[in-house]
Amino acid sequence: MAIYHSAIFDSLRNKLANTVLYKKGPDGIIRTRPAKVKNPRTEEQQKQRARMGAAIELSRRFAPIITTGFCNRPIRLTAYNMFTKLNVANIAVDDQFQATPDFKKFIVSDGVLAAPKVSAEKSSSLINFTCTPQAADGLSAGDDVIYAGIYEEELKTARLHKIGTRAEGASSSFEYPENWKSDKMHIYVFAVSRSKKRTSPTVYFS
Repeated sequence: MAIYHSAIFDSLRNKLANTVLYKKGPDGIIRTRPAKVKNPRTEEQQKQRARMGAAIELSRRFAPIITTGFCNRPIRLTAYNMFTKLNVANIAVDDQFQATPDFKKFIVSDGVLAAPKVSAEKSSSLINFTCTPQAADGLSAGDDVIYAGIYEEELKTARLHKIGTRAEGASSSFEYPENWKSDKMHIYVFAVSRSKKRTSPTVYFS
């Protein structure tokens, strides 16, 4: 609280932000009220921060895949922004604020092209991909390029592998590093138009 004597402030009887001005006898009084403090650390806010933090970190790990999978993104967004936006809801956070991604639901491409018809089989050192030829239509073209993105969750590393084009019915193999574990790998397949202006939804293989 403060007492003031001022011709300018003498007639003031009002509240400004958390400051109250009023008259008491011959004196003008200024008193401040404590501002309302909103708790920015509620449990749900902390969980959302943990979820966002995990999504941003994973976007960096998935960079070799998503820079191609999101090549048709809006100009104002980066591939990392797109990944975070589309996948933050696919990350669960427990009461200890530990994040657990649901890799099966991850989106690494997003578009209107027809999804590619591909099979994927793992061996001791290879992932073998086989494409079924697809006829061109309004949502696909023979020269659409089919890609596989492979992510190893324990090592937190990713690779992008070109399988072939839609019309070829191509077969291709990806030889993964010796320190990769087959049960820790997640495979994402998608198509990209030759112009790189359109992509397909993501097809997942465990």
